[in-house]
Amino acid sequence: MNQSPDISVIVLTYNQQDTIARTIDSILSQQLPDGKSLEIVVSDDASTDSTRQIVEQMAAERPDVVRLLPGAPNKGVVTNYFSTLAQCRGRYITDCSGDDFMTDPLRLATQMELLDSDSDLIMVLTRFSKYEISTGTLIPSPLPKGHELTIINGAELLTPLLAHAPVNEIGPIHLSTALLRADSVKRALAKEGDMIFNPDFGCEDLPLLAALFAGAGAAQRDNNRVALLPRDTMAYSVMNPAQITASSPTPRAAIYYASTLRATAILARHYGVDFGSLYPYFRRVSAHAARLALRSRSRRATDILQSTLREFPQIKVSPATRLLVMTGHLLLSKD
Repeated sequence: MNQSPDISVIVLTYNQQDTIARTIDSILSQQLPDGKSLEIVVSDDASTDSTRQIVEQMAAERPDVVRLLPGAPNKGVVTNYFSTLAQCRGRYITDCSGDDFMTDPLRLATQMELLDSDSDLIMVLTRFSKYEISTGTLIPSPLPKGHELTIINGAELLTPLLAHAPVNEIGPIHLSTALLRADSVKRALAKEGDMIFNPDFGCEDLPLLAALFAGAGAAQRDNNRVALLPRDTMAYSVMNPAQITASSPTPRAAIYYASTLRATAILARHYGVDFGSLYPYFRRVSAHAARLALRSRSRRATDILQSTLREFPQIKVSPATRLLVMTGHLLLSKD
């Protein structure tokens, strides 16, 4: 692994002993042109199961490709992602979570060819399938076939991203489907580092994509194009909706939704996105987060929601949601 690879694939994992081998095998199955190479950069976030031992064995079998970073105390997903990103050596970067997997063996080759052929492209995005964990069912993207490759200015994707809304050609925007130009990521971090790397956001994908779509990664103003490839290339693991409904809400879930809502508001303000265009998202997620916070008795989630609604009066929520937040704050402040 002395020569720098063309592609770096980030794999973040934590307690995923049942799926991590599948993830890495799916990346190893990628078919690249002769003379092209990839590295798989794995960061285990202090797993307490046998995840690390499994990756150590795979790295020993394929030391030319699989690189397991040294063990460290648990960092959380945001810090873990960006510290792993800093270790990547490829011209292009993507990621695949330790419970997801790639489904198209030509995905990376196709994306790399597009980026190689157009220096104005900062990334190539694709569709994705969902993998239902409980049943082992792979659910393809519901979008109709027939779309052609589309290339648009990244700025056109900023509002759909922050609205958490689908894009016609590819559906929801998912960072793990993207092959990113490494130089664009470096420029974005240099310009918008504080806005991109914020552990309080609770996510790494939303702030990074927002900065790139807003043009922070472009070498010049007009060099901010994104290719939309309308085919499924990876599987995103999800729980069965019935299981989610039947399960007890957790403080972690409440904090995630509250933090993501706050991150969305901060990013929208920073990049000048009209809050009115995000109204359906704010209304839906604020209500969901408020219910989760109250049912899971998460004072932190309630505090995040209350501070966000105070700081951003332009976020319009229903009276019922505002009452839920106030009730949660009063009840949980006594815990």
